[in-house]
Amino acid sequence: MGCLVSEPGPAPRPASCSSWRPARLAAAAAVRPVFSAIGRKTVWLGEAGQGGRMKLVANAYLSILIEGVAEALELAGRLDIDDAKLAEAIEGGPLDAPIADAKLHKMG
Repeated sequence: MGCLVSEPGPAPRPASCSSWRPARLAAAAAVRPVFSAIGRKTVWLGEAGQGGRMKLVANAYLSILIEGVAEALELAGRLDIDDAKLAEAIEGGPLDAPIADAKLHKMG
C-alpha cells in the first residue's frame, strides 16, 4: 500500500491516505469497500510494481512543490515582499495547494 499524505502531521490518518493498488480489476470489486473505509481514495493501477512507481512519481511531485515554496520565499525576501503578503496573495487562488500553504506558513 502506498500512502501519500498531503497534510502536515506526525502520522498519516486513514482519511488522508490515497492508496495505489496493483491488482486484477476483477478482484477490485470484492475488496473496494475495505479500502474505501480506510482511505480517502484508491487508484487501481494494474500489474504488481505500479504502486511503487506511482509513489516515486508522487513523492517527486511533492518534493518539487515544497522546493518551489522555499524558492518563492527566498525570492520574496530578496525583493522585500512580506511572507504574509505572499501567502495572502496565493491563498484561495489557482496556485494554492494545501501542503504548499502549510509549508509556506512554517517556512516563512
